[in-house]
Amino acid sequence: MHDQKKKEKKALTPEEKAAAAAEHERVGVLYKAVLHTSKVHDYSMKTLDDTESLLLAVPDAYSAYNCRRRALETVWKAAESGAVAATAAEAKNAAAAPPMTRQEWLQKELKLNSKVLLMNYKNYNAFVHRHWVFDQTEALAKAELVQLGSRGGDGATAPNDGAAPSFILLQSLLQKERAQCEQLLQMDERNFHAWNYRRWVVAKECRASALARAYLHASPLSSEGMQPATVDAGAVATEESSPDAFTADEAAELAYTTQKIKNNFSNYSAWHQRSLALKSAAARWREQLAGADNSSSTERTRKECHKALLTQLREDVGFLEHAIYCDPNDQSAWFYAPFVLQLLRDNQQTAEEAAEAVALTDVFVNAVIELIAEVDRVGTDDECYMPNYFLLDQLLGLQAALGEDGKAAVARYTDALCQKVPTLAAAATDSEADKTGRCFRFLHDRLCKADVLRKGLYDDMLKRATRSTA
Repeated sequence: MHDQKKKEKKALTPEEKAAAAAEHERVGVLYKAVLHTSKVHDYSMKTLDDTESLLLAVPDAYSAYNCRRRALETVWKAAESGAVAATAAEAKNAAAAPPMTRQEWLQKELKLNSKVLLMNYKNYNAFVHRHWVFDQTEALAKAELVQLGSRGGDGATAPNDGAAPSFILLQSLLQKERAQCEQLLQMDERNFHAWNYRRWVVAKECRASALARAYLHASPLSSEGMQPATVDAGAVATEESSPDAFTADEAAELAYTTQKIKNNFSNYSAWHQRSLALKSAAARWREQLAGADNSSSTERTRKECHKALLTQLREDVGFLEHAIYCDPNDQSAWFYAPFVLQLLRDNQQTAEEAAEAVALTDVFVNAVIELIAEVDRVGTDDECYMPNYFLLDQLLGLQAALGEDGKAAVARYTDALCQKVPTLAAAATDSEADKTGRCFRFLHDRLCKADVLRKGLYDDMLKRATRSTA
């Protein structure tokens, strides 16, 4: 694992060597048994016992996960069809205790998977298997809700909370999963495994809420006290009554990522999660407004959407300014900045909105220019290259854009660069084209000096820039 000091191997005693050899032999026997089972497709309770023992000994045994999933499906089908036990021992056990339901099997499987993850929480195979367990639980919950909805349509009596146990279990498990992910992120806030899994859990929670809205609201179940335990009524009301605002889920993600970014600006995953929440909100607004008529209320809603987005992006620009001054070469903020600027450009329709977007863009770009000027004054340009790359890339994009707005922005930023950077201010320029070309060459030279390995990239960028200004 990263940032973990390797432990020195110590000499084993004869007793430890004998124990290790015995364990090696036991694991080898288990491997052979599992592989043989997969080859002949003979799945039974013994397969489950063998794969469990193997995974607790070797958590990364990916073949065992595939074999175990097939064995579980075989056992479930046999139990649901009333098939007889495969062996005398299984028959004796079946007579002593009633067969487990699919829901009970899934709960047991989740506990086993948790044990495996505790041995190595960066085990990709274990996380894939955990996804499968939740997918099975969701399918079971959906089947129950569909059945309840059909009974409700026939005028059946209102069921109680126990009528949809798999759905209640799914909601409870997902809440615990999110809480555990956030505990992991408290210990290591840049653990991308935890971020990715948390993102998957949040998506599952959204699907569970969609199931509730699709089936519970159409059945007597929603009026019998189950909705408060399973559906966030406040979130549903927000989504239905305020389409122009951030949904409860989006607002929660923005608040959570704000906290993580304030704790550590160099958190790539937090910036990425924030971009997903903003993209989701912007896409939802566009979809809602696309199907609406051209009435005054629609235009008012659109303006409210733009205002909410602009308010959020102003906060983000403030975060970015702090981040680039704290560590100009940390790439996480520089990766997020182009997303913010592009989102501003994509969500403007009126002249007033365009002016607001340009003003906010200028705030950040001028902060970058100030940083470049400060580095030039201090004389540490060989240690700082990300501000130069960001500005050169933005100028190239604006220069390639059609229309006068891009040209005006290039002129505005090159003027500011020539006025504030001492090296550029010391030399006079005769024309606008000469001034723009000198700015491009200045940024190119600083990049090649600070980042020699990518000189070919910077040479190509300069070639494109000078070809456009020629």
